[in-house]
Amino acid sequence: MLEQLHRQAYREGQGDQPAALGLVLNAVVLQKTRCLRAAQLRAESHDIKDGP
Repeated sequence: MLEQLHRQAYREGQGDQPAALGLVLNAVVLQKTRCLRAAQLRAESHDIKDGP
């Protein structure tokens, strides 16, 4: 019985993992997009400030 409860809790906790992974992936993609856009603007001789 105790092992069944453990397995059930483990399976329920796994549901949060894809959501967390998606959030991290979105943050990385956003940061890379901002960096690439800033590099593109610098290459076009625009004045870009570093930082947030």
